[in-house]
Amino acid sequence: MKNPGHSFRLVSIPKDEAYWIITEGMFLTVSSNHVVTVIDFPELFGMSLLEIQKIYNAESEELGTEGKARERIILSLVMKGFIRIRYYRKRSSWTINVHKLSKNKSNIIRDWAVQMLEYGYPGLDSVIIDMPDRRIEETLSGVSSDNAMKNIRNE
Repeated sequence: MKNPGHSFRLVSIPKDEAYWIITEGMFLTVSSNHVVTVIDFPELFGMSLLEIQKIYNAESEELGTEGKARERIILSLVMKGFIRIRYYRKRSSWTINVHKLSKNKSNIIRDWAVQMLEYGYPGLDSVIIDMPDRRIEETLSGVSSDNAMKNIRNE
């Protein structure tokens, strides 16, 4: 299922509308959907293709579809510390799935937001930071601010 269009960057964040943040400074762009990216590069996520297939089999779903198996895989990866980001054009809204907003994670997200503003995404675009225990809505400009991110961490 390898798809063209994935890119790895260690210094600058590529302009895209969907990402996995693998480690600090490593953004993996998503060419079709997040779960297919995991299937294409399971080793980057500490998984094997066999393990992923077992999850799909348990849900009686076809590999790569967006159903319950996808939800299980993405939630598992977020809980392990990976960050998932997706832009929804119709809503002019970003969703960020993150386990918890540590100082390190909030700095990574802030740097991402700064780069998206430099790429021309509107500062008033909504950013929903979705964590297991809470959901925070902010603007892209707000997320790019040190003070806003500090306040979000302390809420």
